[in-house]
Amino acid sequence: RYASVRAFIDALGDGREAPTAVEPPECFVASGGGSPGRWIAAIVVLLGLAGIAAGQLGYLDTWLGQPGVAGSAVEIAAPRDAAPVAVDGDAGVPLQEAPVAESVAADPAAGSGPAARASGADAEAPGPPVETAELEQPPAAQPVDFSTLPPPAAIVSFSLSAPAPDPTRIVLREDGDPVIVDFVRDGDTALPLTLRLEEVGFSGNRSPWGSGQYALSNAGLLSFPAGRERARVTLTAASDPRREADQQSTLRLRPADSASTELAVVNVTLEDDDRRAFEGNLPANTVAFASNRISVRESDPAVQIDIVRFNPDGSSMEVRFAVEDLTAIEGEDYFAPGTYSVSFGPGQRSARLLIPLVQDSHGEGDEAFVVKLLVDTENLPANVSPNVAVTIRDDEA
Repeated sequence: RYASVRAFIDALGDGREAPTAVEPPECFVASGGGSPGRWIAAIVVLLGLAGIAAGQLGYLDTWLGQPGVAGSAVEIAAPRDAAPVAVDGDAGVPLQEAPVAESVAADPAAGSGPAARASGADAEAPGPPVETAELEQPPAAQPVDFSTLPPPAAIVSFSLSAPAPDPTRIVLREDGDPVIVDFVRDGDTALPLTLRLEEVGFSGNRSPWGSGQYALSNAGLLSFPAGRERARVTLTAASDPRREADQQSTLRLRPADSASTELAVVNVTLEDDDRRAFEGNLPANTVAFASNRISVRESDPAVQIDIVRFNPDGSSMEVRFAVEDLTAIEGEDYFAPGTYSVSFGPGQRSARLLIPLVQDSHGEGDEAFVVKLLVDTENLPANVSPNVAVTIRDDEA
């Protein structure tokens, strides 16, 4: 054997053209100072160290037959004009710059792996770069020629920097045509504007808009795109068979994001079509009660009785009435009214009669009395009532 590792490596270098066969000794002679196993272990360690050193110095390249160890990364110099190359396993695959916003669907029959990718790259040459498409912009608001639309019933002008003008009054009739209202803004129109028209007041005991007696187009939302000064809303009355009194509804125009700002006010009169059809057959100045029955509680301060003058003209008139006991007693269950007549001014349509009630702690059951108009009942149609029955519901019963 060699005297040192260097001598062993040098001996390997002398035979680079042909592999050098290292023959192990035929036998090992044990010395008096140790066992044969120790020598064998020492030789194995020396051979392992020699192999590692030889591999690092490149002396074993000819033995392996390849320029590098399989699986290691190797840098390959490419021409300046050549496409970049990435190494995938043992096969280098040219990398092509893919066009922007363009995808290549893989052929399921071509399989996968380096070979399939290489054949696909050979079949298709890199195409010219594709320009990125510009983002589509939202369409600008188209101008509206209001002169080609049906004329409005009212035009309401407003300004963001001035107080609200006087209220605008419109009339909306049940089963009639819709009413169109145009809103025109004064001042700068360069900025877009969104407004809301909403009900803020009404007559009677229920909201005409909330109960569906009429509706606003686009739920009362008005849009003013940049450069536009006018927007339109349509009011449509619903149809029902009930005969009701006319109602008033107050609408307020305000910015959509500000509930405390008032830009304009619209007062809407809702005319009941069924009532007008009913009144069409009545003589002028026909007086009757709005209802023929009224129910109140004993704890209520008074009975409120409405009297209607149908088809009123421009004259004034006075109508007398009387109160008669049924089961209720005047002075014990109700008080006598201060006067026994009701007056109507020129064109006045309705009046209200108040009869105070007596509150007591006696359990006496429900009681009633009647109020009668002192008018010529022979000329009254059958569908109007000159009398009204009042029922007092006892709170202790």
